[in-house]
Amino acid sequence: MYSPSSIFSKFHWCLFMCFMASLVYLCVMFLLIVLLFCFTIFAFVVTNKGAGEVVSERGYKEYNFGDYSNWLQKRVNGNKNWRKINSCLMDSKVCKSHVDGGDEDMKKSC
Repeated sequence: MYSPSSIFSKFHWCLFMCFMASLVYLCVMFLLIVLLFCFTIFAFVVTNKGAGEVVSERGYKEYNFGDYSNWLQKRVNGNKNWRKINSCLMDSKVCKSHVDGGDEDMKKSC
């Protein structure tokens, strides 16, 4: 049989392990929340000037490429990144001029 002292020590060990698991969980959750907050701030900084202009005939705002931050403009204008963006736009058929083959005009008009 178990002696009272061994049961008591096993209880303390189990309690300590539960505490440590909770502490690790709380630290990971805290880091995830901080990362989400940083990403949100980053997204607002990058798109800060992209407020858009109201177009009376349409139900949405019109955005210009020059309204966004320089960092975002450089990322989109790079040939490597533009090819990825280009393929997504072609698949979704966002712009008629793009689907018709106006690739260089697409950077300016869409």
